[in-house]
Amino acid sequence: MTHHYDNELLRWQQAAGRWHASDGLSPHPGQTFRTLCDADVPSGRSDIVLLGARCIDPTCDDCELVWRHRIGTAISEGAA
Repeated sequence: MTHHYDNELLRWQQAAGRWHASDGLSPHPGQTFRTLCDADVPSGRSDIVLLGARCIDPTCDDCELVWRHRIGTAISEGAA
C-alpha cells in the first residue's frame, strides 16, 4: 500500500517479522531500508509479498503512529 502526501511516497513493507512503513520505493530482496520507526531492517526474498498473498505479520505500532501523524489521521485515545 502506498500513500502520497506533499510529494512524499510512504509505503508499507514486510520485513523482520512486521509490516514497517518507509519513505520511498520498496526495497529489493537483500536490501536494508530505514523505517518510519527509525530502524534499519533487512528485506528478504520472503518479505516481498505478491499481490493477493495472505499477510499475517503484525503492523509495527511505531511506524503506524508516524504514518498516521504524517497523513493527519492520528489514532484517538479511545480507539484500540
